Amino acid sequence: LNVSLLPFKHERIADDAEAILTYLKQRGGVMAFHDKSSPESIQETFHMSKSAFKRAMGRLMKQRQIIQEDGYTKLIDK
Repeated sequence: LNVSLLPFKHERIADDAEAILTYLKQRGGVMAFHDKSSPESIQETFHMSKSAFKRAMGRLMKQRQIIQEDGYTKLIDK
């Protein structure tokens, strides 16, 4: 019997994406984290795994809220 008290991956994406957006807004809309960042730095800063970070980043890019360029992630002004 396998039991986990954590929510499913697809249920956590919204919370993870919100954490990334909050981090970006606190830093003027730019951060040095991207899909090639180290798992350790992602875990230390966002308290999530690299795979969870990449899922959340993918969701934000699909929603056209962020872009990645020149090693940085940037908020898209709306």
